[in-house]
Amino acid sequence: DGFLEAIKSGFPNIKVLSSNEYAGTTPESSLDKATQILTKHKNEVNGIFAVCEPNAAGVLKALEETGLAGKVKFVAFDPNKELIQGMADGKVHGIVLQDPVTMGYESVKRMVAHIKGEKVEKRVGTGEYVATPENMATPEMDKLLKPQQFE
Repeated sequence: DGFLEAIKSGFPNIKVLSSNEYAGTTPESSLDKATQILTKHKNEVNGIFAVCEPNAAGVLKALEETGLAGKVKFVAFDPNKELIQGMADGKVHGIVLQDPVTMGYESVKRMVAHIKGEKVEKRVGTGEYVATPENMATPEMDKLLKPQQFE
């Protein structure tokens, strides 16, 4: 709702084609829903935003299968290998990134302060970034696109 409200208030010239269809929680369900939307609005779609990594994976596949990959501006939220490759290939135009290390650090820091009875801010920024084809190779973006994994 926050994304849609920001679009409505800040960018009144953007026409939202669909805002009430649930894409599900898997790449498969998102592929199905995105394919339906892209097929129905094929000549009207200029851009698409996927709100989480599983949805974004399905949307990328739908764009590829409908022949719209690279033609429709596509911004994803959270990376995976396919989305990163899609960005390198010009099929994904941006990936919104979070900083999990800072998120964890700030969470523990605020919890300790709360336990000590200190005042804790209601909202704490933990770093929000957008990787693009132009900046994806920078050390900062590379670190967030491919965070260290522990097995």
